[in-house]
Amino acid sequence: LHVKSAGILAQNYANAQESFLKLQKEIRRLDDKAAHLRHERKQNEANFIHAQVEVSNLMDRLRKTKAKAKAVLLERVQRKHFLDDKIKGLRERIEERKAALEGCRLQTQELQRQLDGQLVKAIAWEM
Repeated sequence: LHVKSAGILAQNYANAQESFLKLQKEIRRLDDKAAHLRHERKQNEANFIHAQVEVSNLMDRLRKTKAKAKAVLLERVQRKHFLDDKIKGLRERIEERKAALEGCRLQTQELQRQLDGQLVKAIAWEM
């Protein structure tokens, strides 16, 4: 009975030792996996910080670009208004010149009529 019990105990001990070795191996595998995940987390944190800096830089560039675009747009709108005013002034001057030209044309017609009348009188007087 004692030999049988000793054999069972030896088998139980061997099984326990095998289980212990398997658990030790599993613990090492899990420790390695945890170390790998910690390393990956650190890389992700570094990448996240890098991405935050990049986003911040892009936002700054966007703000500067928007400010430049606003300035250019404002300048172009002001230039358009300036040119519109200049065109309006030129149109007014053209209308004034047309009116003056029409006055000159009418005056020329009147002078031509008077000249024709005097010419007719001069011809009649010569005869």
